[in-house]
Amino acid sequence: MIPTGRFSSSDLAVEAGRYRLVVSPLCPWCRRVVLARRLLGLTDAIALTEASGRGDDGFTFATAEESFDPDIRAATVRELYRRDPRWSPGEPTTLPVLLDEAEKPGTIVVRESGDLLVDVADAWRDHHAPDAPDLLPLARREEILARLDEVTRRIAAPVGGIIHDRDVEANAATLAEGLAWAATWLDEQLTIAHLAVFTPLTSLVSVTGSRYLPEGPAHEWYNARAGDELWLSAIEREALFGEGEAVVGGGGVTYAQAGVDIEAGDRAVDLMKAAVAATYSDRVVTDSGAFAGMVDASALAGMRRPLLATSTDGVGTKVAIAQALDIHDTIGQDLVGMVVDDIVVTGARPLLMTDYIACGHVVPERIADIVRGVAEACAAIDTPLLGGETAEHPGLMGPDDYDIAGAATGVVDADRVLGADRVREGDAVVAMASSGLHSNGFSLVRAIIAEAGWDLERHVDEFARTLGEELLEPTRLYTKVCLEQLDAVGPEGLHALSHITGGGLGANVSRVLPKGLTALIDRSTWQVPPVFALMQRLGDVPAWDLEQTLNMGVGMVALVAPDAVDRVCMIAREAGIDAWELGRVVRSDADPALPEARVVEGAKGADGGRALLHSTYRFAAS
Repeated sequence: MIPTGRFSSSDLAVEAGRYRLVVSPLCPWCRRVVLARRLLGLTDAIALTEASGRGDDGFTFATAEESFDPDIRAATVRELYRRDPRWSPGEPTTLPVLLDEAEKPGTIVVRESGDLLVDVADAWRDHHAPDAPDLLPLARREEILARLDEVTRRIAAPVGGIIHDRDVEANAATLAEGLAWAATWLDEQLTIAHLAVFTPLTSLVSVTGSRYLPEGPAHEWYNARAGDELWLSAIEREALFGEGEAVVGGGGVTYAQAGVDIEAGDRAVDLMKAAVAATYSDRVVTDSGAFAGMVDASALAGMRRPLLATSTDGVGTKVAIAQALDIHDTIGQDLVGMVVDDIVVTGARPLLMTDYIACGHVVPERIADIVRGVAEACAAIDTPLLGGETAEHPGLMGPDDYDIAGAATGVVDADRVLGADRVREGDAVVAMASSGLHSNGFSLVRAIIAEAGWDLERHVDEFARTLGEELLEPTRLYTKVCLEQLDAVGPEGLHALSHITGGGLGANVSRVLPKGLTALIDRSTWQVPPVFALMQRLGDVPAWDLEQTLNMGVGMVALVAPDAVDRVCMIAREAGIDAWELGRVVRSDADPALPEARVVEGAKGADGGRALLHSTYRFAAS
């Protein structure tokens, strides 16, 4: 994408002494902006802070004397991003950034390298030194910007591929072609495109020496500038080369230098493998570490027509709460609940589960905590955690960022499948209580608490614990209870199950109803837990939006024959899960007139019946 600059396209004021540029000397995208700042004489007009360190939390401002930068009141770059309301955990925390230190102290106002490069060359002309080069001549602006974009594609991109050991031969060939193209104009008037050629080549030489920098005019042009402190400062030279030379490098890049730590991954496996092994039964025929997990499926031979059920899911932005609190051993149960409880609604018994974790940096203890949480939840529902993958994505994700997903497979005999075709007029709608928010609606929840300015460590009397502890309450697991209910009353008594996740109560119940039937759901039959009342109060959320986003205290719904209600409720209560009759199923053409009614149908592509929610919620007193 061709950059245009932020100062010329927004209300940002060009004002000397107001802004601070934050960079890393290791980053070529940073160095080209810093180089332009030096060449243009803007060192007094725009302050500079260098994040010279790297830690578990990404770029840091640590020095031999200090771990905290007093000018920007931060220890890490991530802290700067946390001040930016546009940023969400999970997004990268890249450099360079420009901070506004006047009206909004320490606030990021520009975080695109291309925009910053264009801005210092163009919007800040009135502050350039008298003898400064014109790096973006107005008469050639479009030409230079197009050339800058082409440099990114033809030089910077293949350099990145070589450094990160991706298709090195092809990238080396692309780079050679790009440098031959650049050589046709490198001797012209100096522009920002020249700076964009120099800085990635410096990174390339620092990692691989001159191995992939072919001899020729472009190499000579680079050599002529690499020893000039105006082009490569002492701090940048030390960060890139140590005591070495900036032109002649040696050695290659390692996987660890590229950001992937195999030893850390192996350590994480060592820490988690006992918990994973504890989920195994005699049906598991492979050991931990196999390329693929296998289970003995011979028991399926005794089934008349076995059907496999499968589900894949994640936990959404609830991971942001876990990351903010640095508590990672509960999110695994959320994953199991989201995945396996989607299978049990068909009547299937889970056979196995697998998980996947993507992270910016493997911290063995953190990864092990996540997987232990998954394993303990799998063990609780007698499901082996048969395999998994931890993928390290340096540069794509921040070092403390991660996301998790999982998949599960189960089996059910065809004549015992639960669903809409079993539901009848007169069936009872039975609710099973949730443990709290579970794992849906956290984008809304996070927006509410951010807008309200509430800290996760804040003690909330209604919860008798902190806000963060309440939000991290693990998703309740229903699989074992639902299978016990099915065994007790059979599919003749238990007709359908609905897992109340995204979309709320009405949308999910309507998915398991046949055309022509409506589930009447009485909101007044239970007291909504305090966390939902708090979210509505803090965010002034419309009732309909709250209801279609959060579970409102109901995590699973069973549609059962009237004579099975007591048995189904008793089994849930014996397992410590509150259960009650929520409503009943009627013909859609016989809908009674009910107060505060809202009809939901056709949710998530289901072409079936509908849910009619009526009456008023009873919120817990606050």
